[in-house]
Amino acid sequence: MLRSIQVRTVLAVPETPLHHLHWRGKLALSLDCFICERTGRTTSFELGAERAICSGTRETGEHYTAARLAAFDQTQGVVNDDGTAVGQGPPPTGPR
Repeated sequence: MLRSIQVRTVLAVPETPLHHLHWRGKLALSLDCFICERTGRTTSFELGAERAICSGTRETGEHYTAARLAAFDQTQGVVNDDGTAVGQGPPPTGPR
């Protein structure tokens, strides 16, 4: 059973303060839902919410599911070749 997932992304923007890129505390993933028992359901997470929302089926519609966005790090700065922020150690390995 998947208990946690860590999503890391590196985004390169031009060297200008006039970009129109803004972070939001939301995330959508395609996950299997144990409530509606369907695979590949779009699950929407929002920072601070106690639970996520599964897209459900046409008949049932959206429903809550036991998942949450526990942290949202908007680290800014220089990034190493391995995707970690400068001064930050390597990403954790092994089961959590």
